This record gives sequence, C-alpha cells and structure tokens, in this order.
Amino acid sequence: MKMAAEGEVDQTAKSAKRAPKSPVADKPAVRRTTAEAATAGRQQRPAQLIRGGDGQPTTAAGPVVNGVGQARTEQRAGERAGQREHDPTLQLNDDEITSAQATSSLVQRLVKAGMHGGLKVEVRHGLALIATAEGKRVILPPSLWAVVFKEAHDSVWAGHLRAPHTHARIAKVYWWPSLRNEVKQWARGCQECVSRKARPREVVPPLRSIRGGDVGDRWALDVAGPLPTKEGGPRYVIAAVEYVTRYVVAVAVK
Repeated sequence: MKMAAEGEVDQTAKSAKRAPKSPVADKPAVRRTTAEAATAGRQQRPAQLIRGGDGQPTTAAGPVVNGVGQARTEQRAGERAGQREHDPTLQLNDDEITSAQATSSLVQRLVKAGMHGGLKVEVRHGLALIATAEGKRVILPPSLWAVVFKEAHDSVWAGHLRAPHTHARIAKVYWWPSLRNEVKQWARGCQECVSRKARPREVVPPLRSIRGGDVGDRWALDVAGPLPTKEGGPRYVIAAVEYVTRYVVAVAVK
C-alpha cells in the first residue's frame, strides 16, 4: 500500500510539471500587454494645446489635424459660447482664439505683414503672436474683446478696477493695436463704475444782479475771530462793506 501511494504522488508531480503555465502567473506578459494597450490609447487620443508658464502654447503629444478633431473643436467652442451667455467670466482657450483669428481681417493683415510698429508677428501652433518688450502676447481679434473685458474688469473677481489696472491685467496675456484706448472706453462706459464711482455733480447757481439802492442803504457785515489777544485786548473784528461804494469799516471788539 505504501508503494502504491508513493507511485500516485510521483504521477501527480509529473502531471503538474507538464501542465502549461497560467497567463495570470506570467507577470511580465501581463505588464507588457498593459503597456501596449496604454500606448495604443495615447496614440488614438488627439493632441491638446496647453499653455505654458510663459504664456506660449505648446502641445502635449504633437499637432494632430484631422476632420474629427476639427469637428470636436468646433463643438466645444459652440458649447462654451452658449455657456458664456449665462456666465460671462469663462476664460478663453486656444481653440476659440485660433478660430476667431482665422476669420479676423485685422489678425490676418498683421500676420501677412509680419511686423507692426517694429514688433515681430509670428504664428506658433496655430496662434498668432506678437513679440512685445514684455514678451510674446496673443493677438486678440475684435470679436473676443468684450469677453476679455468682462473677465478683466466686469467680473466679481476683477473688482471693476480703473483703466490703468485693467490694461495692465489684460496686457499680460493679450495684445491688439488699440488696446489702451479700448480699455479706457470700456471703463468709462461701465454702468457699475458710473453708478458707484462717479463724482457728485457740482451745482453752480446762476449769477444775478443785486441792486444796492442809494449809498449807505445796504451793508455787508462779517465777524472774524476769536483772534489772539494781548493782556485782555479785543478778540473779534466786525467788518462792514457798503454795497455801492465798497467802503469798508472794521472795528475791534471784545
């Protein structure tokens, strides 16, 4: 009986050795399959434009241009445009700016010229940029000026600052030829600023002639004091001016 049991154990061990390994036990194969799937997923995803710390746009996986990506971009732009009607403080993205620049005659004219006032104009990753003394800025088409004004001046976090502060805030990212003047006009036309920050109107009554009558009929009186005194002297001065002759009489009193 003992010999038979040992024979069965040997047969079981040999069968286990001949059995193929389970795919789950092959850990390197599992890791390799997962890595290939992740790589394939990254290749299928369209590249997205991102903006770096210097304000210049870069791409996460390189430029990808196709019909499906363009349709998705236009769909997202339409959705954000609808949301902006209810929430005017949404920030712009590169897709919206690129689409607006493509239809703006101002931007296309600057890009074609390549220079403006000694400043170089170039296109990088689809965005038209201009090299200012403070760095490269995005050339904003007129169709998006109102959106930027609402974000930088009218919104809750903007605080309705004065024109110089609003201009400095916008000029950190965007640029267009008449930026400073447009900011001034927007700040002057802001109803919130006009209703709360306007100076009170100075009312100047109209001048009218005062008839003095005969000499000595009308006098203007005034009292000045108290004035510094010495040893209990007079502390007030009563002045009288005659209206017709402008004759003045002044008397010191206690």
